[in-house]
This record gives sequence, C-alpha cells and structure tokens, in this order.
Amino acid sequence: TITTSATDIDEVQYLVIDSSYSGNGEILEVQRVMCDATGGTFGLSLGDETVYIAHDADDNDIKEAIESMTMIDQIQIDFDGDATTACAPFDGSAAGSFAVTFQSLFGMAGDLPLMVA
Repeated sequence: TITTSATDIDEVQYLVIDSSYSGNGEILEVQRVMCDATGGTFGLSLGDETVYIAHDADDNDIKEAIESMTMIDQIQIDFDGDATTACAPFDGSAAGSFAVTFQSLFGMAGDLPLMVA
C-alpha cells in the first residue's frame, strides 16, 4: 500500500514505481515425468485429452505432442541430467525423466491438475 498526503492545495505529488523485473508475477507450473522403458509408447492425459509419446522421443517430439492438447498453448521440455530421450531403463538409482514447464494455457491458470500416465 502506498499512501501520500498534501498539506498545500497547490502541491503536486508524483510517484514513480520502477523495477527491472520483466515477468508478469506468475509462477509457471512445472510437472516432472519419469519413464522407465526401452520400447513402446506411453500416454499422458490432462483433463479429457491423452497424447501418446514414443519412449525415444526427443524434447521437440514431446513438446509437439503435449502442445497438441487443446488447452495447451506453449510448454518447455527440460531433460534431467544428460538424457536426450523421454525414457531410459532404471539403472539402480534413476530412470528417464523430464520436466514440463507450462508457459501458456487456454482457459486455465493457477494450480493445474497433474498429468496422468
């Protein structure tokens, strides 16, 4: 809250608020997908839509599939570690995994429902 007051009727108060912040104040939702597979496809559902992704899909293939859902406008895909494909076999400590950052949606905002496999 910013409050100002003037004691002289001819006084003009001028207030400038500036920031180097370039965002819009929104926190983007990030959901993580883990996939332990060496073949086939897997489905991801959000709402009443499902897309199918090949186990060896790269980030562009995953992005294209998820963005084909009607409520999704733009997402970003980031693989964990040195991964370059959606899935990898479990090696005793980890399987393939990637993060989906929801950057722009149609008709939705805030806390999104989780994608379901």
